[in-house]
Amino acid sequence: NSYITDAGTGDLYLQGANNIILENPSNGHNYFYAYAGGEVVLFHNNSIKLSTTSSGINVTGTAEVDTLKFSDNSTQTSAGASTGKAIAMAIVFG
Repeated sequence: NSYITDAGTGDLYLQGANNIILENPSNGHNYFYAYAGGEVVLFHNNSIKLSTTSSGINVTGTAEVDTLKFSDNSTQTSAGASTGKAIAMAIVFG
């Protein structure tokens, strides 16, 4: 096993001149990409599952949440009554 341990009182910084990429060198599978000044991407089993965009996030697959909070601070839980809010979903084929 190998470990990176921070025992100091401040933050731990990982710095790269351009992008920061966390991957498995033995099979090339990706875990995490952080592109300089832009997108951050999380992978599961070498497939993109969540990425940031200039307007928010993009989720590939199912997003499981306990509570949805809307911009007007109203919330919706899976067990709660409907708030009357519409949740728009789009499927894009490319």
